[in-house]
Amino acid sequence: MHSYGSRALKIFACVLSAMVVAGTAVRAGVGTDRPFAAAPEVLDPPRFEVAADSAYLLGVLGNPNSYEIGAEFLTARVRWGVRQDEGWLRGYNQFYVLAMAEPIFRGPENH
Repeated sequence: MHSYGSRALKIFACVLSAMVVAGTAVRAGVGTDRPFAAAPEVLDPPRFEVAADSAYLLGVLGNPNSYEIGAEFLTARVRWGVRQDEGWLRGYNQFYVLAMAEPIFRGPENH
């Protein structure tokens, strides 16, 4: 036997789902007069790019053997061979280099 509370909860969930679906349909907007591919943007990626990132990884569940690690990343990308024509081959080639260091600050081992 189902209680009145679970039935009311199911009805509420259905009504809420219908409102969300109706709201997304309303916000979709109207179509434009020109087709999507009428004005393709020029593909012009930067030729060389460098990025430096850092992170601190830790365990939060109170395990005495959990680690605390600092992660440092240095990445570089070189792009070439841009293809501007439409189709699935549009894009560019790239060469990617990554240097990474992860010192262990706390844990059962130190390297």
